[in-house]
Amino acid sequence: MNRHWIGIGLVILAWNTATLGQQKPPLPAAPAIKTYTVWPFDAKEAARRQEETANALGLKAELALNLGENLTIKLVLIPPGKFVMGSPETEPARLPFEGPQHAVTITKAYYMGVTEVTQAQYQAIMGNNPSTFKVPDHPVDNVSWNDSAKFCAKLSEKTKKTARLPTEAEWEFACRAGTPTVYSFSGNVADYAWFVDNSEKKTHPVGLKKPNRLGLYDMHGNVWEWCSDWYDEKYYAKAKPVDPQGAEAALKRSVRGGAWAARQQRCTTAVRGGGDPARGTNYTGFRVVIGAE
Repeated sequence: MNRHWIGIGLVILAWNTATLGQQKPPLPAAPAIKTYTVWPFDAKEAARRQEETANALGLKAELALNLGENLTIKLVLIPPGKFVMGSPETEPARLPFEGPQHAVTITKAYYMGVTEVTQAQYQAIMGNNPSTFKVPDHPVDNVSWNDSAKFCAKLSEKTKKTARLPTEAEWEFACRAGTPTVYSFSGNVADYAWFVDNSEKKTHPVGLKKPNRLGLYDMHGNVWEWCSDWYDEKYYAKAKPVDPQGAEAALKRSVRGGAWAARQQRCTTAVRGGGDPARGTNYTGFRVVIGAE
């Protein structure tokens, strides 16, 4: 009897050993997504980092959202990274609520609209055009924060991608494109921005000026851009160091980037302001962000 059970045990042991030997090997670990800390970098290096991040995520470095009527919204991938947010106290024409400077880490890649949302794009999604300067390829203006949030919700429903406004940190990180300077470029401001000295008191077609190193146009001037954050003048002193989301509540929503009506000193990388979320102006618009999922 004992020999019988011993024999069965040996058979079971042999079967288990063979089965374990046939088990599938563990899946390879997901590619590591680099968080870049070295800057500044040029447009060629920026493109390399975008491609490297896209490959690691199994995505493309560029994304196009189809709106119908031969309209698309083009976005580029922004790799995660670390940067110094805000302006130094020595920066000319700096305002107190642009600081104190603080280190911020953006941990997740995201897609950002190459341009501000145009009137034609807004019309295709919302069915109306609230702009003062009515030209299809100009940025939509006279649009409130509430309107821009509704646009993102409807765009998400149409494209099955989660569209939203950028956080202030995401906006400044993308605008800087690795630069620590007043602007995200070195050269003539008029080559990159529409502001009071060259705008003729109106908006202009998106994408006519030079882009920054990540391929984003009109990050300086043309229209102020709504961000998702509640606006707090002391936000920089309170901001979390990782993926900050802004104040928990306030009376205003944040805007960034300056506009056609602003002096060039108010179209800098760190300049910020706030507006009534229910009210639009003819110098306020927005651009969209899509999570890299």
